[in-house]
Amino acid sequence: MSNKKSVWQWVFPTALILFICTALTLPLILVLTYAGNSAKPLHTLELRDQHLTWGSETDVREDGSADLSLFSAYYDTTVLSENEDRVLAPGTAAETVIKFINKSGGEITYFAYLYEGRSDPDLPVTVNMSSSGSTAVGKYDVPDLLEGEKIVKVLKGTVTNDTVVDFAIDWNWIFEVSDEQDVIDTYFGDKAAFDRADDITVGFYIVVEDDDGNITPDPPPTGDHAIKYVLVLLIISAVVMVIAFIGRKKEKKASDLTY
Repeated sequence: MSNKKSVWQWVFPTALILFICTALTLPLILVLTYAGNSAKPLHTLELRDQHLTWGSETDVREDGSADLSLFSAYYDTTVLSENEDRVLAPGTAAETVIKFINKSGGEITYFAYLYEGRSDPDLPVTVNMSSSGSTAVGKYDVPDLLEGEKIVKVLKGTVTNDTVVDFAIDWNWIFEVSDEQDVIDTYFGDKAAFDRADDITVGFYIVVEDDDGNITPDPPPTGDHAIKYVLVLLIISAVVMVIAFIGRKKEKKASDLTY
C-alpha cells in the first residue's frame, strides 16, 4: 500500500500544476486567435506554392481579403474627438500600401479588387487604388465571395516571378469652401464629437489566374485546433486531479482503519 500511496502523492500535485498552467495559457490562446492585429500602413501578400498568404500584420476576413481600417493608417492631419477617437475631418488623408510578391516561379496574371464599407453613405470621403504597371478594368467578373460588396476599383496586371507589385490605397476628405459643404462638415463633425465617429473600411481581394484554375487568398487561421487541445488538456488534468484527490482520501481512510 505504501507504493500506491507514494503514487497518489505525486499524481495530485502534478495534475494541479498542469491544470494551473493550462488555465493560464487559455486566455493567451484566445487573445492570439480572436484579437485582430492592428492595421498598419504596410501589408504583404505572397504567392507561393499555389497559395496566396497574407503577412501576420494584416487582419484577414473570412473570405481571404485584407480588412483595412483606414483610420489606423498614418494621417496627414490627426483629428481626435473628445473621447480621443480618431475622426474624419476636412483635409484629412492617409495612404495604405499593399505589397504583392510573386514567388510562384513563373509569370502570372492577377485581378485586384478594392471594395469599401462606410458607416454612413453620405460620408464625404473618396477612396482610390493605384498601382504602377496595372490597368483599370471597366468590365470584370465579381468573385462569388464579393457579391453584394461595393466595389470601388479593379486592377489587372501581369508580372514575372520574383516581382513585387505595390498597391497604394488612399482616401481623403477634400477641403472645400461652400455653404453646402459646410453643412455636411458640421454634421459629421458634431456626430464625431458628441455621438460616435463615422468609420470607413476597405477590403482588398486578389485573384490570380492559373492554368489549373484561379488562386484566391487563404482564409485566416482561426486557431480553433489549438483551443480544442488546450480545453482537452484542461479537462484531463482536472479529471486526474479529482481522481488523485479521491484516491488519497480512500488511502487515508484505509490507513486509519488499519490502525
